[in-house]
Amino acid sequence: GLPVRTVRVSTLLAGQWFNAPLFGRDGEVVLLACQELDPVTLRALKDSGIDALYLCETPAEARDLRSRAGHEEVPVSSLAVGERLPWNLYSEDGRMVLAAGQRIQQGHLDLFQRRSLKAVYRQYGGQELGVKRFRELLKQFTAEELLSDTLHGALEISRRNGPSIAANWGTLRPNERAPHKVVDAHHKHVERLATVAQVFQILKIEGRLDLPILHDLARDIVEDTAADRLLLLAFAGSALHGEYLADHSLGTAIFSVVIGAMAGYAPQHLLDIALGALLHDIGMTAVPQELVERAGPLSDEEREFIQRHPEEGFRILNDVAGIDRHVHYMVFQSHERFGGQGYPRRRSNKLIHEYARILALADTFQALITPRPYRERLLPVRAMEKILHLTRERYFDPVLARLFLTASGLFPVGSWVKLNTGFIARVVDPGGGDYTRPLVSIVFDREGRHLERPIILDLASCKKTRIDEPLDDERVGLDIVAGFHANGPVLPGLSRKPEETERWLVPGEMMDWSASFQGSLGDFRIIDVIQLLDLAQKNGILVVKSPELDGRIYFDGGAIVRAEAGSQQDEEAVYRMLALSQGTFSFVQKAVAVPRTVRMSNTSILLEALRRHDEKTRVSG
Repeated sequence: GLPVRTVRVSTLLAGQWFNAPLFGRDGEVVLLACQELDPVTLRALKDSGIDALYLCETPAEARDLRSRAGHEEVPVSSLAVGERLPWNLYSEDGRMVLAAGQRIQQGHLDLFQRRSLKAVYRQYGGQELGVKRFRELLKQFTAEELLSDTLHGALEISRRNGPSIAANWGTLRPNERAPHKVVDAHHKHVERLATVAQVFQILKIEGRLDLPILHDLARDIVEDTAADRLLLLAFAGSALHGEYLADHSLGTAIFSVVIGAMAGYAPQHLLDIALGALLHDIGMTAVPQELVERAGPLSDEEREFIQRHPEEGFRILNDVAGIDRHVHYMVFQSHERFGGQGYPRRRSNKLIHEYARILALADTFQALITPRPYRERLLPVRAMEKILHLTRERYFDPVLARLFLTASGLFPVGSWVKLNTGFIARVVDPGGGDYTRPLVSIVFDREGRHLERPIILDLASCKKTRIDEPLDDERVGLDIVAGFHANGPVLPGLSRKPEETERWLVPGEMMDWSASFQGSLGDFRIIDVIQLLDLAQKNGILVVKSPELDGRIYFDGGAIVRAEAGSQQDEEAVYRMLALSQGTFSFVQKAVAVPRTVRMSNTSILLEALRRHDEKTRVSG
């Protein structure tokens, strides 16, 4: 008697799932936690001869079961780079982290460290014959179903067994992101690209798929999407010029996870969606590079050869243990289309697994925004328009296409746009409702000057400001994180007086300057007001009143030319006013006739003020 709950295979039903993993008597995981039993998996279980499975609801129960089955704990600290082990290694939750005979790489040890794994488990005894038979039957039945003209398994996955991350996913506004956090996130994205490229390179050279690394990568994508999907969408949508297969696979995985989350899938399902998207073009590793990169037309035979890559990908995965059968569907059906126009089986509608329908959208969109030797890339907004057109032509599931549009926007997150005011901005949030009026981060003024501190503008709350045209991010020429972090002012839709602040960002002929601009330092900081006046190139006097002091700053063409605050003058007076947190301000537009006594530029003054603030914070801390 094992001290865990016994689940008789004869009592299992299609659609059933458990909150904890189910183990075989040999200590190997047969069904993962929250894995839903579809008819094909259930059939394989019942035909395998397995009589019972064991539900381990705590790590202690799993350890006890493994101990009784002859498993031994292996400290991670004892593993060495380059070592080959004669047995599989498993994590505590039963997932295989290293296959027998696979050489240990530094990436595996880094993975164990990231997941805080102090020990893994090796299996001394042979695999239970029933479990081995189950694996073989599941492969066989999955292949038969994929290649048959009618599907017997349940392609629709229930979404009830776990919360969707879209119900409560984190979305930071640019003014809430610390610059170093955004840079770190981009570095992590670049490292992911390198990891995917390395996995595909090893597969080409050694014929071996490093599945544990990809499992870890899929988990990272899901977790980071839950934390800040907008930043990941921007990374996935930006033009890259690395190794195409890696770039395309990672971008497709990010888009797929976002669509899957919008469709209501729980995190454990999103892990399979991410993994399937990372692997969807794995069959392309068997296609000669000359064909992949050819700029000219392909012959009919060459095109047919390339279109066999989903079947080749399925063949590769069929020889790899530890991949959920739904991932096989994604790879095999990645180029099927909703109306039956795809390949390799010309399946349509509900005969295409929903994971594969999600993948088809993400794959096509990512391909359209990526330059290829035989065509130019499309701007993200044009790619989204193409997706919507193809959806009307029944290439894509219309429900999923609408979810993608809602998540990313008509002007997809990360897009560069020119506003009718002349400012250059980046789309940082699709907003809600009106797909043509997203939240943007203004990065350049009308004269093309790069702003030190981007300004956040909610176009849905603006009466006059709108997008005039999309721009190519390569022509804009800024790095991929531009516009996604700022400590600058938050304008319409996020401030308290959108109708008052919008006029600072529209051309002079559209503005009413008859009244003074005034407000509370609780709504706007002085640093924000100075930047707005600089942007608008205004002449006038900014009057600041607070319990501590009264001050004035004189502007000529937006530049600070003179300042006074109590006994302090010029730059020192500005620094003093920038430190105020209470009080009021007012600005009256008028010509100023004072000599220029401030020698520093506005940008230099603001940077020095920030430096002083940081230094004061460190000393006081």
